[in-house]
Amino acid sequence: MRVGIQLEMDKDWHIYWMNPGDSGEPPQVYWRLPAGVTMGALEWPAPMRLKTGAGTDYVYEGNAVLLSILKTPLAAQPGTNLTIAADLRWLVCSDTCIPQRAELQASVRMASADGKSGDAAAMDSRTRELLTAAAERIPKPLPARLHLTASGSRDKLRLDITNIVTNNVTNTVTYNATHGVTDGVTHDRATDKVLPTTIASASFFPAEPEQIDNAAPQEFSNAGNMVSLGLKKSDHLLRDPKHLRGLLLLNEQDSYEVDVPIRELAARHSATHATTHGERK
Repeated sequence: MRVGIQLEMDKDWHIYWMNPGDSGEPPQVYWRLPAGVTMGALEWPAPMRLKTGAGTDYVYEGNAVLLSILKTPLAAQPGTNLTIAADLRWLVCSDTCIPQRAELQASVRMASADGKSGDAAAMDSRTRELLTAAAERIPKPLPARLHLTASGSRDKLRLDITNIVTNNVTNTVTYNATHGVTDGVTHDRATDKVLPTTIASASFFPAEPEQIDNAAPQEFSNAGNMVSLGLKKSDHLLRDPKHLRGLLLLNEQDSYEVDVPIRELAARHSATHATTHGERK
């Protein structure tokens, strides 16, 4: 089952994403769990980009819910109460930053075999809606119709996003009689989720610090079924990355996991290796 930690910030205050950007620290959770119970890594929703006096940071404002997957042992008996506790530490900032800490505790009751009792069944509608909405904001794996490639030059990285029509998607067209326009809609047959046929905007959030210049504008270009993002490398980058990892936000609402090899750097490494190997012969 999913467990959520909700953090609410006052106006003009923020907390940080897993990669905070140029300053700050992400929330840390130290779980205390019963024997046999495990908790997965934190699942982070898409952040926003915030320019501050210290640089450009990746943050949450207003309300944020961090999720984690709770797994219980198969031998756990229905009706058993499990107490989970956590030491939560986070940094909340506005004009100044204040370290915060809280001790959290909750009791989880195991469901019966028919699923009609237990915390999942008894969960109130507000909590269920909160967790469902939070899960919707977690970055998803890339759909089959999107193909990513990354390349690198001396001071820039480029991420190309190609929109491909496959056997797993179907296109439908709707005519709006009031406005006299035609809208294209794409459905993913596997999930029946409506997917946008055009990409009007894109933003990349790096999972690793000091990979790109966080403050530099991300150069968006559109060439029909392919859009591109130009990313300036960080001045603090110690060596060229071989993978581009992070979060891709499309149309300011759809977020996807990114982990793509940087082709030119990989090719250069292979060529160097081949030359060295040949010289040894």
